[in-house]
Amino acid sequence: MEELLSGDEATLEAYVLRGRLTTIGITDSVKYAGTNSFERFEYPSQLSEGRQADLIDTAERLVAELGFDDGILNIEFFVPERGPAKIIEINPRIAAQYAPLIKALHGRSTYEILFELACGEDPRWRPQQPEGAAISYCLRTFRDAFVERVPEPQHGLEILVEPGLRLSEQGQNDPDSYRLAIFYETGETKEEALLRCRERARSLGFGLVPCCPLA
Repeated sequence: MEELLSGDEATLEAYVLRGRLTTIGITDSVKYAGTNSFERFEYPSQLSEGRQADLIDTAERLVAELGFDDGILNIEFFVPERGPAKIIEINPRIAAQYAPLIKALHGRSTYEILFELACGEDPRWRPQQPEGAAISYCLRTFRDAFVERVPEPQHGLEILVEPGLRLSEQGQNDPDSYRLAIFYETGETKEEALLRCRERARSLGFGLVPCCPLA
């Protein structure tokens, strides 16, 4: 039976080589206030050391039960203020949106780890708390609109919509919002990285014309 889950959301990303799990990092997921739509992913996690240790222990036990080996996986959790963390889902793949964050703070991308595993090599990742903070930011709007223009290409900016169409015509599957772009920023602190994200979001020149809902 499924149950209603709540709490802070966090994702543990790890790889397994010859049955041994190595944690790459834990990332916090933050939603736009009052919505169920993700605004950003913050690395490293702000969870306590004890909470993070609990997630790692759960991941190790899951891997042993599932028999997953020689690959990367990520596990999404709800972490309540009290009580044990609950599993949202287990994904036997890389968390692509986190790769730039790991690269920015550790100097190595999770794609490099994936490649080494595919070649049968030991990535020799050394889990450690990085200095600074990195955020993957998703710019959204919560109303349908006609897209007149999008920003010019920029380093580290992924544009998710095309001009000449309504947002509702562009195949997005979030029922409450429309994603416009994804980008990442870093800072010496989480607050500094978030400030840079929001400043960049305001600077992006999307041309959106409000429109009535489709019949």
